[in-house]
Amino acid sequence: MPLRMYLAQYSRHGDTAKEPKDYLPRHWVIAIRFSKPEGGKSTGTVLHVKGVTGGQWEFERINDDVYARSPAWAGCIFLGTIDASNVDKLERLLATIPLQHGHATWNSQNWAWDALKLMRQQGYNVQLPASKSVMDEMMIKAKSVDWEHADDSN
Repeated sequence: MPLRMYLAQYSRHGDTAKEPKDYLPRHWVIAIRFSKPEGGKSTGTVLHVKGVTGGQWEFERINDDVYARSPAWAGCIFLGTIDASNVDKLERLLATIPLQHGHATWNSQNWAWDALKLMRQQGYNVQLPASKSVMDEMMIKAKSVDWEHADDSN
């Protein structure tokens, strides 16, 4: 069964409504939607790194996350699809991406871009722009959407 994948973003301070629209950088994650009941909340698996720029980082998988209903939610873009049977394989692949501990500018956005490039290289069905700067612009536009009723149906 194909599942929808998104690049989702969140406020670093927990509440998107309380930050300026151009407040950057935001935390990026790869969200894989397993279910979305009619009128309900999207639930799925989130793959991301957690940590702090200039400090330590750790890869994490979060299962059964209601990822689009957090106050920190700041939008998403559709990436492509993945078969449910390949999610564990994808997790193992993304866990191999080197983390840049102590790097002054490396963050979850760098990890997510590296993850997406690796996914494309390994034959996963992902749609990517030509560069990270174009992806940055796409994510800024995703934030400008009215997410009061957070929806990942695009």
